[in-house]
Amino acid sequence: MHRGLKWLIGIVVVLGLLLVAADFVGKSVLQDNASKSLATFSQFQDTPDVTLHGFPFLTQAISGDYKDIEITSNSVTVGEIRGASMDAHLKGAKLPLSQLRSNSITEVPVDEVEGYVVAPYAELERLSKVNGLKLSAQGSELVVQAPVTVPVLGSVTINATGGFDVVNGTLKLDVHSLKVGGLDVPSAVLPLATSALNSTIEIPPLPYGLHLTSTTPTPNGLQLNGAGTDVVLKQQP
Repeated sequence: MHRGLKWLIGIVVVLGLLLVAADFVGKSVLQDNASKSLATFSQFQDTPDVTLHGFPFLTQAISGDYKDIEITSNSVTVGEIRGASMDAHLKGAKLPLSQLRSNSITEVPVDEVEGYVVAPYAELERLSKVNGLKLSAQGSELVVQAPVTVPVLGSVTINATGGFDVVNGTLKLDVHSLKVGGLDVPSAVLPLATSALNSTIEIPPLPYGLHLTSTTPTPNGLQLNGAGTDVVLKQQP
């Protein structure tokens, strides 16, 4: 191979490595700024983790158009729900480089957002207004337990399976397979027992433009799934 060609290849390789290093360093710096700025768009007990996905990063930074910004936290507050965790992906987020460098971001247009918030069962139990309600997950099902007073049986602890339906941005607890001491609840009192357990919980707007679409029981709490398109995120007052 001609010596000049070898030098040319070497220079190209070195330049490539320098560009990769610059991409990595630039991403690290701006990712830290993004964490501080985007933390002001919701209520956190600490600074959320922000990951700027996609390569090369510098082309995204220069254009101000990011393919996927992931925001995670184990200490977000959603209305009256405390101690929730969340994972949100902002796809096609517009963050001007000058504003990101100066931490002066006040709003963020986003093409698409998807993610979830995991609400602790204890918080949902409190907000349900059902006295003594206990929620847990068993596989993909929600397990419901609560003391209920019914004719003939008196005060009994009812165990049931069920789930939360999403109705106009609220959660509606819907139970079935009601049992007392391992036996099916008598059909004569089943409507009353079911009515006593059913509850509606108002859910405030989820962080980062997520619109509540469905729920998934998990060991750590109820996962509130959400999505949104063409949203403009604004800094909280």
